[in-house]
Amino acid sequence: MDGEYDLIQLGDGVFTGAGNCELDYGTGFGEIIIRSESQDPLQCILDSAGAEFATGSGFARFLNVGFRNG
Repeated sequence: MDGEYDLIQLGDGVFTGAGNCELDYGTGFGEIIIRSESQDPLQCILDSAGAEFATGSGFARFLNVGFRNG
Protein backbone atom coordinates (compact mmCIF):
# COMPACT_ATOMS: atom_id res chain seq x y z
CA MET A 1 0.00 0.00 0.00
CA ASP A 2 2.50 2.55 -1.17
CA GLY A 3 1.59 6.10 -2.04
CA GLU A 4 -1.08 8.46 -0.84
CA TYR A 5 -4.47 7.12 0.14
CA ASP A 6 -7.38 7.67 2.49
CA LEU A 7 -8.23 4.81 4.82
CA ILE A 8 -11.67 3.77 6.04
CA GLN A 9 -11.46 1.04 8.66
CA LEU A 10 -14.62 -0.88 9.52
CA GLY A 11 -15.39 -2.85 12.65
CA ASP A 12 -17.18 -6.18 12.55
CA GLY A 13 -20.84 -6.24 11.58
CA VAL A 14 -23.17 -6.07 8.60
CA PHE A 15 -23.37 -2.58 7.15
CA THR A 16 -26.65 -1.95 5.34
CA GLY A 17 -29.13 0.83 4.71
CA ALA A 18 -28.78 4.39 3.46
CA GLY A 19 -25.19 5.54 3.26
CA ASN A 20 -23.80 2.03 2.78
CA CYS A 21 -24.19 1.90 -0.99
CA GLU A 22 -23.70 4.21 -3.95
CA LEU A 23 -20.34 5.30 -2.57
CA ASP A 24 -18.98 8.00 -4.87
CA TYR A 25 -15.21 8.17 -4.94
CA GLY A 26 -15.03 10.22 -8.11
CA THR A 27 -12.37 12.51 -9.44
CA GLY A 28 -10.37 14.58 -7.02
CA PHE A 29 -9.75 11.68 -4.68
CA GLY A 30 -6.63 9.61 -4.58
CA GLU A 31 -6.86 5.96 -3.72
CA ILE A 32 -9.33 4.94 -1.01
CA ILE A 33 -8.70 1.82 1.01
CA ILE A 34 -11.63 0.29 2.89
CA ARG A 35 -10.58 -2.50 5.19
CA SER A 36 -11.86 -4.71 7.96
CA GLU A 37 -10.31 -4.03 11.35
CA SER A 38 -10.52 -7.73 12.24
CA GLN A 39 -9.18 -8.87 8.84
CA ASP A 40 -12.15 -11.30 8.60
CA PRO A 41 -14.44 -10.81 5.58
CA LEU A 42 -17.01 -13.16 7.13
CA GLN A 43 -17.39 -10.77 10.08
CA CYS A 44 -17.27 -7.44 8.22
CA ILE A 45 -19.89 -7.33 5.45
CA LEU A 46 -21.15 -4.54 3.21
CA ASP A 47 -24.74 -5.22 2.14
CA SER A 48 -25.81 -2.94 -0.71
CA ALA A 49 -29.40 -4.29 -0.71
CA GLY A 50 -29.32 -4.66 -4.50
CA ALA A 51 -28.15 -1.10 -5.22
CA GLU A 52 -24.96 -0.28 -7.06
CA PHE A 53 -22.26 -0.22 -4.44
CA ALA A 54 -19.84 2.33 -5.83
CA THR A 55 -19.57 4.89 -8.60
CA GLY A 56 -16.93 7.28 -9.81
CA SER A 57 -13.66 7.25 -11.60
CA GLY A 58 -11.43 7.09 -8.54
CA PHE A 59 -9.82 3.92 -7.27
CA ALA A 60 -10.99 1.99 -4.20
CA ARG A 61 -9.36 -1.08 -2.73
CA PHE A 62 -11.27 -3.35 -0.36
CA LEU A 63 -9.24 -5.49 2.03
CA ASN A 64 -10.82 -8.34 3.98
CA VAL A 65 -14.36 -6.96 3.55
CA GLY A 66 -17.24 -9.23 2.49
CA PHE A 67 -20.04 -8.20 0.13
CA ARG A 68 -23.61 -9.35 -0.32
CA ASN A 69 -26.72 -8.33 -2.28
CA GLY A 70 -24.77 -6.19 -4.69
